[in-house]
Amino acid sequence: MTGDSYNNWKQTFLDNLKITITNHKIHKIIVINHRDCLMAKEMFGDECVSNEECETNSHHRINELFKIKFLKSILI
Repeated sequence: MTGDSYNNWKQTFLDNLKITITNHKIHKIIVINHRDCLMAKEMFGDECVSNEECETNSHHRINELFKIKFLKSILI
């Protein structure tokens, strides 16, 4: 979601999410992450995914970026 190499996927996801929120009166979104995430590995590197604390922090970073960068922009 946050990498430049996924801009087309990101835009499709956000367009779909905006339509869903608007038409179904969504008030809460739950983000579920998992260990050994290939997306986190690609975005933050092999070292980050092999270290549990670093990987946990990467998931928090992705969640914060999602809330700040994307949710505010699609809910306007």
